[in-house]
Amino acid sequence: MDGAPETTYGHIVVDEAQQLSEMQWRALMRRCPNRSMTVVGDLAQAGPSTTLRTWDEALEPFVGERFAHHRLTVNYRTTTEILFATEPLLAEIAPDQRLSRSIRHGEQPRIVEVTEESLHSTLSTLITAIADEHPGELIGVIATTERSPALEVHRAGATIVAAPEARGLEFDTVIIVDSAGVRAAGDAGPRDLYVAQTRATKRLLSLELRSRP
Repeated sequence: MDGAPETTYGHIVVDEAQQLSEMQWRALMRRCPNRSMTVVGDLAQAGPSTTLRTWDEALEPFVGERFAHHRLTVNYRTTTEILFATEPLLAEIAPDQRLSRSIRHGEQPRIVEVTEESLHSTLSTLITAIADEHPGELIGVIATTERSPALEVHRAGATIVAAPEARGLEFDTVIIVDSAGVRAAGDAGPRDLYVAQTRATKRLLSLELRSRP
């Protein structure tokens, strides 16, 4: 459509801005002619909907250098131990982004090796043990989109989530099933894995598949 849109705004607040595509950025800019915006997002958590990898790429075509970039340095969601576990992956997917500082400490993340045959029994045992030890807390099981439906049998004790759908969620405990599979599932796989790791507020476990001897 030619000309200005019917409705324009003096100021726009954008949350989860890392999810916007280049077309969506253009649509927002058309509706805010004076380019007054508060934009909040984490490009390390960007999904497959965007090809933008820096805020310069997103904003410079519209405002040049007329924007101020402020980084959040304190993490209130998860623990120091979990943040340190995510550091190598963060350095890969967002090399210019510093690890934030957590105000809390907790358990060290754990890796449990399983085979395909033992996966379900091990997962059930873990969910039961965690629920008994921490009654009332939320447990999230995050896996690939393909694997998630087969894990629905465990829904009574946990929430089953496909990795691309985990953005914005929080759980006391996160169990990632086959992190290598999550990572390999498309161009956004490494960022999906980072999102999965950072959904945990207290403890993080990974069930890693190994071949039978």
